[in-house]
Amino acid sequence: MRHGTAAGRLPEGSDHERRLTARGVREAEWTAGELTRLGWPVERVLYSDAFRTTETWWSMQPHFPNAVAQDMELLYRADVDALLDLMGRQSRFPGVVLWIGHNPTWSQVVSLMAGESRSMKPATAACLELPGGIPSLGGWSGGANLCHWLVPPGDGAD
Repeated sequence: MRHGTAAGRLPEGSDHERRLTARGVREAEWTAGELTRLGWPVERVLYSDAFRTTETWWSMQPHFPNAVAQDMELLYRADVDALLDLMGRQSRFPGVVLWIGHNPTWSQVVSLMAGESRSMKPATAACLELPGGIPSLGGWSGGANLCHWLVPPGDGAD
């Protein structure tokens, strides 16, 4: 999942400190509600340690009160190779994991796994299947229909 809509960078602040807008909070809450409605049983949450992804999780957490959550510095700057490697290592653990991070990496990974271009707008969630782990990008051309669906922020976010 990509974080909700964030405020622009403040002159005195860093990108890492950007916060969600009120719209971004509503988007995250709405997406969490949709995932719950779809019966997506989130058990673990791994999110970037940037403030806007932390706020995205905080906005979603009431829908997944039993999920174990952890912020990860690596997810803030991860490129496609690093993210796929991390996903592959995490796929050894059973259960549904909600990942919350940033573009362009999220759009690139979802597109690679879908075998076609996919856009991860703010608060968009994708269902990715990780059968037997993710291979490294070396020797893997992507595709294989491993992206089953997207949940974009909907009318409830407006």
